[in-house]
Amino acid sequence: MATNNKMQTASVLVAVGGDRGNSVPKDNVTPAEVAVLRAVHGDDAVFDIVPGKDIERGNRQELERLVYIYGSSKLLGTDTRAVPTLFPGAGARVFTDFEELDLSDEYYKAETRATPKKSAAKSKAEPEAEDEFGGMTKAELVDYAKENEIDIDEGAKKADILEAIRAAKTVPEDEFGGALS
Repeated sequence: MATNNKMQTASVLVAVGGDRGNSVPKDNVTPAEVAVLRAVHGDDAVFDIVPGKDIERGNRQELERLVYIYGSSKLLGTDTRAVPTLFPGAGARVFTDFEELDLSDEYYKAETRATPKKSAAKSKAEPEAEDEFGGMTKAELVDYAKENEIDIDEGAKKADILEAIRAAKTVPEDEFGGALS
């Protein structure tokens, strides 16, 4: 009488031939099957692993299933069959848990999205909120420039108008209230 074991499953993406541009989803994949897919398609070929439910399946059952599906598949770049090389002998023990594969976190699907770091261009734009002009619309900036006789191109981008106004505000004035030239 065969004893059944708990075996993890997962949903994964498989880069066929190691080409991520040619990836296919595969569900209910066992850790042993991931080992076979990596041996056939390349170490980086299985990614976005999302562990799922456990199933009842013994070593022998899993080995027979892998031979049935991947029996003629060869190790990448060789003429050696993958399944008997990875799991030699009729009583071979297969991987039942994803931790046994010792894969780094990069192969598992991210649970959250990373937020991009602010670029240098964004960092330069941040001072807008620090002064009286930061919250103004382009039209308000154009009006301000006209009222204060600051030479601008009205068709310019808001950021350029803002820069011209700030530059004009930093020009030192002479003792009579005019800008020094």
